[in-house]
Amino acid sequence: MPKKVIEKYRFHDELIMEVCEEGVMLKPKEEEAKLSWDDTFAEMASEKKDWSDMDILVDEGLDEL
Repeated sequence: MPKKVIEKYRFHDELIMEVCEEGVMLKPKEEEAKLSWDDTFAEMASEKKDWSDMDILVDEGLDEL
C-alpha cells in the first residue's frame, strides 16, 4: 500500500477489512483514527475534483442528518 494512502487514512499496524457490495473496505482498527468532517472536506478539496454531483444528496435531505 502506498505510504501516501497509509498516512491519509491513518492506517497503523492493523486494519479491519470488510467485504461489501461495492468491494472490499479497509479501515483503521482504532476508532480514533477516523477523519473528522473538516479533515474529510479538506481532503476532498485538495483533490481538485468536481464534487457537484454530490449536490443531489443535499436535495435528498442528507445535510439535515
